Amino acid sequence: MHEFELACGVDGLSDFLDALGGQLDEPLAQDKIALALAALAQLGDGEEEDIEFDLRYQDAVTPVIIKAAVTHNVGPRLVFATPSEPLFEAARRLA
Repeated sequence: MHEFELACGVDGLSDFLDALGGQLDEPLAQDKIALALAALAQLGDGEEEDIEFDLRYQDAVTPVIIKAAVTHNVGPRLVFATPSEPLFEAARRLA
């Protein structure tokens, strides 16, 4: 699994996902983005959440996980993870 920390935080996650959607074969649905943001907004101290998306990139469906964790009432800290190296590189360039 390839992963990197998203410095954008929850406030910038929607913009990041919109930008990533522009690189995909099919853009991310806005309702899925809204549900992900709502779930992340509910996290309390010590809680973690994995938001999973199946994205179509370079004619293949690839899983992506946005891992979120709140520690000491700071966060959530976000990590982008995917088994696809090309999608990982494309996402990292956007972050």
